[in-house]
Amino acid sequence: MNKYVVWGCGFRGKNFLRYMGKERVVAFIEEDISKQGSVIEGIPVITKQEYIDKYVSYPVLITPFGVEDTIEKWLKEQQKHINATNSITPNIKKDLSDLNWLLDEGIITQ
Repeated sequence: MNKYVVWGCGFRGKNFLRYMGKERVVAFIEEDISKQGSVIEGIPVITKQEYIDKYVSYPVLITPFGVEDTIEKWLKEQQKHINATNSITPNIKKDLSDLNWLLDEGIITQ
C-alpha cells in the first residue's frame, strides 16, 4: 500500500484524507504557520523543512488550487539538492468528490 504526504490541510486535503484513509497519509505539508505543528485526525501537520528532514521518501499529493506549478517546482528543486529518488505524484486538479479519477490513477482501489 502506497503512503503519501498531502500538501495542504484545508478542505481538499481533508477530503483527500477521508477518501484515502488515515493509513495512507503520513503527514500534511502546510505553509500556514498557525496550522503547523497541529494534528488532524492523528496526522501531523508539518513544514516544508520537516518534509525534507523526515518525510522526503514519500511522494507528495498537491491539493491547493492555483499553486500547483509553484509547489511542484519547489519539490523538484529540493530533489536536486538532496538527491531524492521519490517521484512527485500528479497534482490533484479534479474535484475530490469524483473518485473515478483516483481509481484511474491507481491512487485508490475499490
